[in-house]
Amino acid sequence: MNEPSSTDWAYLAGLLDGEGSFTVIVNRRQNRKTIWHRGRRREGKGLQLMPIISFGVKGPHMPLWVKMHFGGLAFSRNVGDMWNWRLTKLEAVEDMLGYLLPFLKIKRDQAEILLLFVQERRHAEQRDGRYHAPYSERCFGLANKVRSLNGNHKRIELYDSVAA
Repeated sequence: MNEPSSTDWAYLAGLLDGEGSFTVIVNRRQNRKTIWHRGRRREGKGLQLMPIISFGVKGPHMPLWVKMHFGGLAFSRNVGDMWNWRLTKLEAVEDMLGYLLPFLKIKRDQAEILLLFVQERRHAEQRDGRYHAPYSERCFGLANKVRSLNGNHKRIELYDSVAA
């Protein structure tokens, strides 16, 4: 993978402004044995919040080009000729947002909030010294804010994964 040029970053920003998404997805993991509730370990279902930069288009050319130049995952949805590209790793999302922000026009607010979410997660991991550090109230607030800007008004509650 060659180092993307400034033109490549501007092109990707335009693509994401038009066809892309900057958001946080919720993964409710049924097989996880413990969760974090108010800073304490509890038995129950797991909840994972994942930052994601993605887009979907018809045909493989654009997702494969983006994967080749920027990394991430390109895949077919098996629905007609629909293809998607996504990036979900914290470090990669943080790096990409740093390059994209100067070029974004339409979805700049979503990208800025997603960057704050990623920085909060990375800070929690560094503070707690582990990859799956508990989510802070700020993480949930930022996740809900970016999701609402994208039209998803279903709120993620701080402790919604706690078994009753």
